[in-house]
Amino acid sequence: ELSEYTIRVGVVRNGIDSILATRDSIVCGDAFLVSGQSNAFVGFQKQPSLNEFCRTLGEDLDQNAGDTQWSLPQSVWPGNYNIVCAWSYQLARCINDSLHLPVCIIDGASPGGWIETHLRNDANPLDMTSYYGRMLYRTEKAGLKNKIRAIVWDQGEWNTDTNYYNNFATLRSEWLQDYPSTEKIYVVQIRPNGCGVYSDQRKLKELQRHFQDSFPNLVCYASAALPLHDGCHL
Repeated sequence: ELSEYTIRVGVVRNGIDSILATRDSIVCGDAFLVSGQSNAFVGFQKQPSLNEFCRTLGEDLDQNAGDTQWSLPQSVWPGNYNIVCAWSYQLARCINDSLHLPVCIIDGASPGGWIETHLRNDANPLDMTSYYGRMLYRTEKAGLKNKIRAIVWDQGEWNTDTNYYNNFATLRSEWLQDYPSTEKIYVVQIRPNGCGVYSDQRKLKELQRHFQDSFPNLVCYASAALPLHDGCHL
């Protein structure tokens, strides 16, 4: 529910009541991860208002392990800081409004890049120089590693279909190992005439469309008809 709670921890000794710690603004809701490239990164030109029931932890591109502050996320152009992208910002608002649930979104997307740059460093999964490691680190620090409901993947503009299936299968397997509570993975099918580095990505779009035939609990949806496309981003 859209409620906040306060917890106080104290002790009583020799008739003296001492408060040792207080934590306020505690909520109980759902947690989601967002990853990919710029369409999962950039925000609005002007950010709409947001209430205290949508939160994030840390900053997307920050490699400082000490940056673990909870905050109300931003969704501003071009991204960075404690951001979530424009559409996941709206997703949080819709969940708040329709289901009356608080939402945590941790966005681990990059401004651009290949699917290969999002894979885990198996020698050091918490590698803060990697997109995967930073998102995993922030999720662990948030106490949500085993509480993620769903992961949304919006990427592909810098790839073709070559080896994309195998790379995604590896990435999905890594996610399910590190976020075992994940119930759904949502894949955004890239739209035509986007800001990709390749002119013809029809095979990749078709490959993404069929992911849900290969992987259980995966849903693919098209972004081609979504409004407010600027020729590159949603």
